[in-house]
Amino acid sequence: MFKYVEVVKKYALDLGVEVQITELDIEMPNVLNGEYVQGKYFKRLMEELIAARKEGVPITAVTFWGISDAVSWKASYQPLLFQELLFC
Repeated sequence: MFKYVEVVKKYALDLGVEVQITELDIEMPNVLNGEYVQGKYFKRLMEELIAARKEGVPITAVTFWGISDAVSWKASYQPLLFQELLFC
């Protein structure tokens, strides 16, 4: 389990408050398959947050800092779900 999810659980249950995760971003690691590793990390984190919610942890929102690295203040770290915005 992610330490992050453990802390969310502890915070919510010990204090009896709901949790809203906001401005989430996860920097892409500087490895050969960085985008793949980052995607797997995002997936696992979301799975664990959903599981915690199903266990009764009052997680009421998860929002990201933004959609695209192209408009992120941390663009060089590619922390968001997509690398660029495409408009049709």
